[in-house]
Amino acid sequence: MLNYAFDTSTDIRQIDLDINRTFRSTTFFREAFGPRQQALFNILSAYSVYNSEVGYCQVTVPNRNFAILHPMLASVGFESDRSR
Repeated sequence: MLNYAFDTSTDIRQIDLDINRTFRSTTFFREAFGPRQQALFNILSAYSVYNSEVGYCQVTVPNRNFAILHPMLASVGFESDRSR
């Protein structure tokens, strides 16, 4: 799915731009191009072609809604940094 997204999604550039400015004050995503940002990029890219009717939608999400992303990121092997 991810390779298909890289080949066909028209949203890849926008996702890349948004990842670098999303949750910058959250330690979980602070490392630019780090493994967590890459995981989020991969999830959003794959979803943009998996559900092409929705694709990728840029929205403003307050940091308190970070919990929404936790199940998706946990499924790719990342745990929350909140204990640090």
